[in-house]
Amino acid sequence: MAKLEIKNVTKKFGDFYAAKDITFTAEEGEFVTLLGPSGCGKTSLLKLIAGFYQADEGEVVIGGNNVNFVPPEKRNTAMCFQSYALFPHLNVSHNICYGLQQKNIAKDEQVNRLNVALKQMDLEMHKLKMPNQLSGGQQQRVALARAMVTRPDVILFDEPLSNLDAKLRETVRFEIKQLSHQYNLTSIYVTHDQAEALAMSDKIIVLNKGSIEQIGTPLEIYHQPVSRFVADFIGVANIVEAEVNSLGNDLYQVRSIFGDFVAKSNKKPAANRVYICFRPEDAVLCEANSSEENQFTVEVVQTAFMGNLTEVQAILPNHSDQKIRLQLTKYPNIPADKRLRFSLPSSAIHFLEAV
Repeated sequence: MAKLEIKNVTKKFGDFYAAKDITFTAEEGEFVTLLGPSGCGKTSLLKLIAGFYQADEGEVVIGGNNVNFVPPEKRNTAMCFQSYALFPHLNVSHNICYGLQQKNIAKDEQVNRLNVALKQMDLEMHKLKMPNQLSGGQQQRVALARAMVTRPDVILFDEPLSNLDAKLRETVRFEIKQLSHQYNLTSIYVTHDQAEALAMSDKIIVLNKGSIEQIGTPLEIYHQPVSRFVADFIGVANIVEAEVNSLGNDLYQVRSIFGDFVAKSNKKPAANRVYICFRPEDAVLCEANSSEENQFTVEVVQTAFMGNLTEVQAILPNHSDQKIRLQLTKYPNIPADKRLRFSLPSSAIHFLEAV
C-alpha cells in the first residue's frame, strides 16, 4: 500500500476536458471514491492513475514516485474492471492467481491467498469452473478477488458492482470495504451510485465536467454541500433562492418562498442572495398549535410508500411551480390535496453558492 497524490492533472481529448487541473491525495490505506454523473471524467482519471492514459499536464505520484512515464505493468496497481475482463481459457482459481504468478509470489502463499479469496467472495463451490459457466455476479466476484488478492500499492475499481443484483451488491460492497481496511489498501473507487459512495468511502471526490466540485467525508458531502450540483446529485435536496442577513452568533435571517426563517450555520453565506437547501428527512411534521421554529405549509401532490418511510411530493400553496420533496416515517396513508404543516430545524438549512 502507498500514498497516492494527484497534482494539477489535466487530460484533454480534442477540446474536451476529461480532467481539468485535478488535485487530491489518497492517504495510505484510505478508501477514496470518485463520484459523479456519466461523462464527468471518473473513469478517465482512473485510467490516468493506472497508466492507460498519460496526463497532458501535472503529476501522478505513487509512494512518493512520479509515475507519469511508468507503463501500467510496471506500476504496483490493480484494476477491477466493470466488464470483468476475465481470461476465458482459465478457470476461476487460475484467474484469481494470475497476478500472483506474474509477481512470482511463492506457491504456498498463492494457495493461502486463493483459499481466503474464494471464501470471502463465496466462490469455493466454483473454483474449477470456467468463466462461461458462471453467472454475471459470479464473474464480477472473480474479478474482484483477482484484483484484491495481489494487495497492490493502489487498487482501482471501475464501477465493479454495477452488474450485480441489489442484495448481492450490498453484500459485496461491504466485503470490499472490509478487505480494503483489513489489508490497508489504498483504494480508488469509481461510481455514479450515491448510496454506494456514502456507504463505502473514507473520502468522496465529487466530479462534474472534468473538475472537482467538492472533496470531503461522506458526512460533509451530504450535510454540507457547497453547491447546487453537489446537493442535488448526492441524495435529494430542496433548493431555492433566498435573501440572507446576519443576526450574529452564527444565526441568520433567511427570507425565501418558504417564509421568514432563522438559520444557524458556522459557514458564512457567499453573498446576501444565495441558494439554500434542506434534505427531505430534515423537515418535521408539526402537531396542531405547535410552537416549533421555521414552520411552513405544503399541499400534498402524491405519496409513495417505501416500506420504512413514505416519500411525499408537495407544492407550496402560493408557489405551485415549486416542487417540494419530504419524507415521513409514521404516516403511510396521506391523501393527495391534503395540507400539512412542517417545521424545519435552523441547523438543517445549508447555504450554497451565490445567486
